[in-house]
Amino acid sequence: MRAAEAPSTEPRPGTVNDVITQLEKIDQSLPAQDGIACFNRMYLTVTQLVRDRLADGFFADPVRMQALDLTFAGLYLDAVAADTSGVAVPPAWAPLFARRHDPRIAPIQFAIAGMNAHINHDLSVAVVANCHAAGSDPESGSFHDDYLRINQLLAETDQQVRESFMSGLVLDTDQQASPLINLISTFGIDRARDAAWVNANVLWHLRHLGPVHDAFADALAGTIGLVTGGLLAEVTPA
Repeated sequence: MRAAEAPSTEPRPGTVNDVITQLEKIDQSLPAQDGIACFNRMYLTVTQLVRDRLADGFFADPVRMQALDLTFAGLYLDAVAADTSGVAVPPAWAPLFARRHDPRIAPIQFAIAGMNAHINHDLSVAVVANCHAAGSDPESGSFHDDYLRINQLLAETDQQVRESFMSGLVLDTDQQASPLINLISTFGIDRARDAAWVNANVLWHLRHLGPVHDAFADALAGTIGLVTGGLLAEVTPA
């Protein structure tokens, strides 16, 4: 078993390869059953696929999509760094970090809960930040089309990753398996990314309405945190 040494704080990545390097460091620093490690492995697989597609002409605007990926990844890495430093992690992530060592939670639950926090919350924030940086609204140019192309990449890995988690899960009876399968089936990457796009557009259109924008952003983070917690419901024996 690998030592449960906390990952060190790193500077924000400047390239997707930098993201991959940091994800690999996190993976190497945590025991395999750690809840953050379970999500991190899934995220590393997806990020490697995005890196490869950025180089082969898959996206109409690879420069902007790399910028989005860096901002997006940075929000997860910030959550890891906050936890490492002993400060509060963002609300959307808080349940996962709080329960990351709970043996009653299946590894796939940790992975899906992390995807929920990262896509349903962080992706919306990253889209808005990217639009601010580009001086362009979410619907301009090829941005939305490229955003949807990532769904194709995720479809290539989602089922494979889910099956790899499920194949390693020991369940004594169908009565135990069924609640777990029902629980994780409530989260779908395509649905989450569609919701993230809608929420990003709301945040974008509220950007000049200070208190209203902040109230919506806080409510969004809190709501996603509740869903993250719900995905970590105990459905396997201790």
